Amino acid sequence: LTRATRSPMAADIPVVQRCSSSTSAESTDAGSRVEQKEEEGSGLRLRTQAKLTNEGAPQGESVTEVGQPSTLFSSLESQKKKKNNSPFWNVTSWFPRSKEGAWLTCRVEVDVAWCVVIALGCLIRFWRIHYPPYVLFDEVHFGKFASYYLRREFFFDVHPPLGKLIFAAIGYLVGFDGSFLFDNIGNAFPSTVPYVAMRCVSALAGSLLMPCVFQIMLELGFSHRTAILATVFTLLDNSLVIQSRVIMLDSFLILFTYTSVLCYLKFYHCRYEPFSERWHKWLALTGVSLGLLLGVKYTGLLGLGCVGLLTVCDLWQLIGNPFLQLADLFLHTLLRGLYLLGIPLLVNMALFYIHFSILVYSGPGNAYVSRSFKYSLLVRPIEIN
Repeated sequence: LTRATRSPMAADIPVVQRCSSSTSAESTDAGSRVEQKEEEGSGLRLRTQAKLTNEGAPQGESVTEVGQPSTLFSSLESQKKKKNNSPFWNVTSWFPRSKEGAWLTCRVEVDVAWCVVIALGCLIRFWRIHYPPYVLFDEVHFGKFASYYLRREFFFDVHPPLGKLIFAAIGYLVGFDGSFLFDNIGNAFPSTVPYVAMRCVSALAGSLLMPCVFQIMLELGFSHRTAILATVFTLLDNSLVIQSRVIMLDSFLILFTYTSVLCYLKFYHCRYEPFSERWHKWLALTGVSLGLLLGVKYTGLLGLGCVGLLTVCDLWQLIGNPFLQLADLFLHTLLRGLYLLGIPLLVNMALFYIHFSILVYSGPGNAYVSRSFKYSLLVRPIEIN
C-alpha cells in the first residue's frame, strides 16, 4: 500500500513519498525522472525533505526518500572530474609551467637607520669643508708628502705609505702637480691646489665610520636602539669630526681598525659552519683590513693584537672540543695564521713596492738612507730656460 503526496506548488519541487518497507513502482518512476533531469544538466537542485510524521500512515509503515540524492551528487561530482581531466576543458595542461626556480635572484634589504647615519655623517663632515682655506695642523706634513709623491722625489717618514698614497692619488686625478709643498701652518692655498678634494677623501673615511660602528654593535648582540645611540655618540664626537675634515691619516686609521673588528665578528659568527664559503670570505677580509690598517700607521699593531687575542681564545675553545679531530684543529690554526698574518704581510709588501717604484728621484729623504741606496736614485735633470 503506497500513498504519494505532491506539493501543491510547482512540479519542480522534489517528490516526497511515504511508502511501506517495499518500494512501489510509482516511487521508482519519480526517482528516475529526477535523476534524468540532473543528468541532462537542467540546473535544478534536488532537495529532499523527509517528513517523518504519522499522519495518515498506518502502523508499521516507514518513511523513505525517493531519488537517492547522495547517489546523484556523487555521480555529478564524478562527471565534473571527468570534464576537468579532459584536455579540452583544461587547456593549461597542454603548456605546463616550469617548476624550476630562477637562476639569478637578488633580494635587497635596506636598513633605513643604516642609511640615515651615513647621510648624517656625510652632512656633518662635508659641510663647508673648504673652510678655512689655509694649511692646518698636520696638513703641513701629509700634504707635503703627497706633493713629493707627485714630484716622485724620495722622502722619509715614520709612517707606512698607504694614507699618503691615497692623498697623492686624489691630487693626481684632479690634476695637481705637487708644486705646492705645504711648508707652513697658516699658508693660504693657491687656486691650483685641490685641497678640498684631498680633504673630502678624509671626510669620506670618517663618514664610513658610522655604519661600521652601527654594525659592530649589532654583531655584539645589542639592540638597534643601543646601536643607534653608539653611532650618534661617534657621529657627534668633536675630535673625530675635526680629524676627518683635514688632510690627516687618523680617519683612515680608525676606519680600518673598525672594519677589522667588524670582519672578525662576522667571521666569528660563522664558527658553526667551518671551512664554508662565508667562513673563508670573512676571515680573508679580516686579513685585508688588518693589512690596510698596518699600511696607514704602525699603531695599527694594536688592532692586530686585539684580533690576535680573539683568535687565540677561539682556538683555545676548539682545543677543548672533544669531537674535533687533530687534523681539523691543525687546519683551523694554519688557515687563521695564513689569513691573519700572511695577507697583512703581503698587503704591506705591495704598498712598499708601489712606494719605492714611484719615488725614483733624489729628494729630502737622502739623508736618512745609506750611500748605496742614494746611488740607486736618479738625479732630476736641470732645466735651462
